[in-house]
Amino acid sequence: MTIKEFEIQYALGSLSEYTKDQLAYDSDTSKGILIILSTDKNYSIRYRVAGNFNTPKEVLTKLSVDKDWYVKWRAIRHMSGDLNK
Repeated sequence: MTIKEFEIQYALGSLSEYTKDQLAYDSDTSKGILIILSTDKNYSIRYRVAGNFNTPKEVLTKLSVDKDWYVKWRAIRHMSGDLNK
């Protein structure tokens, strides 16, 4: 899926939670899509983005102050290099 296709489907709300979850988890997902998913209302999507090794550092920094402690914890662990421990 291209970033343009994703943007359209995301804006229309036509992506299932499952699809968003899979994109957020997949290490082949583009940084552009991860940036958009990092603002998703579903905390579990943001959690997956925080654990994706392709997520840009500036997105991890924003997620490290997320309103959900679970997302925040995951982003901080990722930035510290402690994600797989």
